Amino acid sequence: MHRYLIGIDVGGTNIKMMIMDEGYGVIAETSVPTMAELGYEAISDRMLLELDGMFAERGIETPAVAAVGMGLPGTVDKRSNRTVYLAKLRWDGFNPAEKIGRHYHAPSFIDNDANINALGEYQFGTEKKADSLALLTLGTGVGCGLVVNGRIFGGAANMAGEAGHMIVSAEGGAICLCGRRGHLEGYCSGTALERSAKEMLAARPESLLAGYVKENHGVYDNRMIPRGVCEKDEVCLELWERYVHYLSVGIANIMTMYNPEVILLGGGISGAGELLLEPVNQKTAKMVLCERSWCPVKGAALGARAGMYGACALAGQEAGL
Repeated sequence: MHRYLIGIDVGGTNIKMMIMDEGYGVIAETSVPTMAELGYEAISDRMLLELDGMFAERGIETPAVAAVGMGLPGTVDKRSNRTVYLAKLRWDGFNPAEKIGRHYHAPSFIDNDANINALGEYQFGTEKKADSLALLTLGTGVGCGLVVNGRIFGGAANMAGEAGHMIVSAEGGAICLCGRRGHLEGYCSGTALERSAKEMLAARPESLLAGYVKENHGVYDNRMIPRGVCEKDEVCLELWERYVHYLSVGIANIMTMYNPEVILLGGGISGAGELLLEPVNQKTAKMVLCERSWCPVKGAALGARAGMYGACALAGQEAGL
């Protein structure tokens, strides 16, 4: 009898679900709006309805599920297999995957979404031969997941890898989304880049960047910065130099502390490609202790699908597959 793995990536906006066979072949996947306002019971019922439908469409009436894995946007206590705090969902103090597991008579496992994304890149991305890696996600905030010897490294309380809250400016510094100052997220999140850009736009209305915003009916977009860098806009060049500097400081610290084989960049800002990767690789090589401390910084491969893959990988690891 074939056995299956279920991987679920719960986000504040969408829930992505994937079914794999025991050989890690993808059987089906889907995405549905989260609609957090409905509450856990209604949302989990909808997940079960979708999963049952995915199995039924493939003629699998009574699936033998080996395990369920779920990535969640917040703090997870791995020892108790329970959530601690999920800011957008407030599914706190229980295992949100357990209901799915009971439905399929299977064990269920959860972890923080950044860790799950890193595991997905490790097992299914282009760097799957690396035994250790770090994945930095440059989105609204700065997320990070660590894989060491093929397993998620969570530390004593599953709080390891919170690189977004690494201190990169000890004296005051830019304000982070958490409210504290000097954190990497205060310089290298999409939120921070937008804040800095809008401050400069107010002072430099003659810049190309201001022209891009005008062309876009007054709406700013972080993707305008790489465009301006390529077109030698002074404002964009200044913003990008600052962004790259602090990102390099953070990445060099990760290299020095964890010595991974590779560091991957994902999230919206990583879409700048070599415009970001080339200077970061050059700068980090000069910042680390020695050549053996350094590792290449590359673009992540799986994009928004990393969480589904990682949740399936977690399920497979826990099921011994």
